[in-house]
Amino acid sequence: MKNPIKATSKTASKLIAIDPSLTSSGWVVFDLESERPLATGCIKAGPASIPLANRLKDFQHEVESMFSEQSLNLGDYLISEGPAPLVKNPDSATKVEQVRGIFETIARSTGLRVPGRINPRSVQAEILGLRGAQKNREFVKDSARKVVSSLMGAKLSELENLAFEKVSQDIVDAALIGVYAISRVKRAQAAGFSVEELFQPKKASARGSNTRRGSGNRWSESDLKKRI
Repeated sequence: MKNPIKATSKTASKLIAIDPSLTSSGWVVFDLESERPLATGCIKAGPASIPLANRLKDFQHEVESMFSEQSLNLGDYLISEGPAPLVKNPDSATKVEQVRGIFETIARSTGLRVPGRINPRSVQAEILGLRGAQKNREFVKDSARKVVSSLMGAKLSELENLAFEKVSQDIVDAALIGVYAISRVKRAQAAGFSVEELFQPKKASARGSNTRRGSGNRWSESDLKKRI
């Protein structure tokens, strides 16, 4: 029976979750122990009238400044939302991928761990309970606000110094990424697995008979028990 891979990096104390966008990237820093949000914000690029290369350069500078201000340390985690399964606008998707790359590259150069990305459909299924056919955007956003309001609405309002109804949707979405990411990190730690391993797609069985459609990339508690 295969032995679990042990993590060897310094124990993390924080996790920063990212909802990437060139227009406005929401971020939330969490304390891993308490799972409480510690800081929030949005990073915005310049207007579309500015050449893209210059917008990305300025965006990178803002990300670097944020990392410094938040005192993210060696071994802390950065987790970004991954691309949506269906890309309707390739040009927009390319820009967002460059934004993800900025966050992840700066994180790695700072000594943070970047174990993988979170599939937005996984968040919708596991945190919002929205399984089956993809729901329309407005319904998903409304569900996200309701769940985040219940979990940490008062704390986000305090951090933003705004009524929760006025907290940016980008921050709400980043908060959901953080909730899901923390659960995955803690699942890995509890089972003695490398966090990086649990952020990779689960390998399907040889026959595929034990993998339900749509669940093949998610690790369950029974999957972990089989590996121990």
